[in-house]
Amino acid sequence: MDPPRLSHPVTPTRPIASLAGRAEPDLYAAGWLLSVGALFALVALLAAALAGLTNGAAAVVVVALIEVSLLGLAAGFSSAAMAQSSQRRNDGWQDYFGPSPVLVLAAWLAISSAGVLLLDAAMDALSFSPPSSVATLLLLSVNVASYIGTVQLLVVRPGALSWSDMARPRHLAPDPTDWFEPSAWAAQTPQSSVRKRDRLATDIALGLGLAIPLMVGTLLLAAALTTLLGMDRVTYEGPIPASSTTDVLVSLLAAAILAPIGEEIFFRGFATNAWARSLTRNSAILRAAVFFAGIHVINVDIGGHSDPSILLRAAFLAVVVRLPVAWGLAWVFTRRRSIYASAFLHATYNAGLTLLAWWAINYTPGQ
Repeated sequence: MDPPRLSHPVTPTRPIASLAGRAEPDLYAAGWLLSVGALFALVALLAAALAGLTNGAAAVVVVALIEVSLLGLAAGFSSAAMAQSSQRRNDGWQDYFGPSPVLVLAAWLAISSAGVLLLDAAMDALSFSPPSSVATLLLLSVNVASYIGTVQLLVVRPGALSWSDMARPRHLAPDPTDWFEPSAWAAQTPQSSVRKRDRLATDIALGLGLAIPLMVGTLLLAAALTTLLGMDRVTYEGPIPASSTTDVLVSLLAAAILAPIGEEIFFRGFATNAWARSLTRNSAILRAAVFFAGIHVINVDIGGHSDPSILLRAAFLAVVVRLPVAWGLAWVFTRRRSIYASAFLHATYNAGLTLLAWWAINYTPGQ
């Protein structure tokens, strides 16, 4: 197996508005038209809803139109991703010819938002009001299904990556810090069942071992930034399980199992894998870490505050405190070439923080 190139062919600059030289001009045009049209419609509908211009039966119509706009946006981004993949393959990209992770993330956001909105509408129609932990679990299930479905549709189906190569990537660009040479890695395939068990045991041990220092580092960084930014009394996103045993177990299921499944498939198996095939190791890890930490800005909760400065500080805090674990997940994935190592690290880290939050909220000395 030959090691991958560190770059792909230089392609000619094509004007954005031109269809000349496009491998899939119809898909490219559909991507632009659907994305721009749906985005304008979505902004207008959200503005109307926020302004309180809709109520009663009109609100149902607006929600339905928002759902249609989100589906149109998903179709537009998906078409653009498919057109980009075809173009890259046509241009001779060998390291990774699939769509950009940023473009696939945009498609996922639209698909996931449409799914969440549909779930909310269904629960309202059925007058189903589950506990907050169960509601979070249901919404997270939609996100995970959207991650898997988006990657299958836009990355695996065109042949840019396979599920097996996302689990144990064998085509990453070589690096002087590799724990084994690409040629030696190729010679180990297929591996014996004993070697597979040994590698999995090492993946698990490494994931478990890195979780504690990353948790400590994250907590220290969060405490320092919270004080420096004056966010001591501002509520922002975080795992806050209730006191009941059921809520704690549901929170653990969401944080330590569901979230790592979806996020590891998308951010390590797909995104980090795609970048690490053509970039140097450190560049791929840095890009993947910022990418993963940055998406968590959508989870920011500032407790009803309307001050824009508080929102900006909360968003900055939410992103920066995740950079250590984001870097650690990308590092262990690329060094071990194993999604199992990063998944066990992710699961242990999330479980530890969830239990720590539960203990801090519910434990009272002397009881």
